[in-house]
Amino acid sequence: PVVFAEDGCFSSWFGGAQGGQVVSIHHQGVRTLGREVVVEATAPGDGMVEAIRHTGHRFVVGVQWHPEFHLPGRDDLLDCTPILDAFFAAVRHAR
Repeated sequence: PVVFAEDGCFSSWFGGAQGGQVVSIHHQGVRTLGREVVVEATAPGDGMVEAIRHTGHRFVVGVQWHPEFHLPGRDDLLDCTPILDAFFAAVRHAR
């Protein structure tokens, strides 16, 4: 499971959801954040950073899970379509 940062972009993109279940199979993680990088999601058990966002650009995000594994109809996994929708909105705004 992942928990979204309160008042973060991910929480907004996912309609105020608190988080969800994801497919995360990584063995490395973020220890130190760079400049203008904020945490958007963490793992509730150990606090591991699961999603980040750069605040200085229109759309720069990183996730520690695999949205491509979240197939439509999998009610047990977070539907990651809102991340793609946010990307498309940023692209449209950039035109």
